[in-house]
Amino acid sequence: MATSFQDPLCGYDSEEGKVRPMKVDSEGKLYVVGSTESKPYSDIQVGDYVPTSDNPEQIFSSVIPNTASVLIQAKNTNTNIIYIGDATKQTIELKAGQSVTIPISDVTKLYVKRTTGSTGDGINYIVGIY
Repeated sequence: MATSFQDPLCGYDSEEGKVRPMKVDSEGKLYVVGSTESKPYSDIQVGDYVPTSDNPEQIFSSVIPNTASVLIQAKNTNTNIIYIGDATKQTIELKAGQSVTIPISDVTKLYVKRTTGSTGDGINYIVGIY
């Protein structure tokens, strides 16, 4: 089943410190549009995560080298709000189908929390890798 994203995919231009839109070239590689060098992502990692408790949970257990940004989308089938943040605060609220792009190099700092009792609610993600 294909996943559709309501918000444009964005990447972090580390040279200029700005979040910029991304496009796919003819070879299928993602590019950060408008960056001074327009470097393509060398790879992407796509997956999903469903929290198993009502406590904040670390989305990624290990660092993904050369990460530029992570797009996180609340699953379209979610019945409640999903919260995204760090280990102490999860302040980004996503309703079903909503997404957020986070420029980050250490993905182990990202946490997700489900609404109390919302078994089965989760997220989809795309990690852009330079």
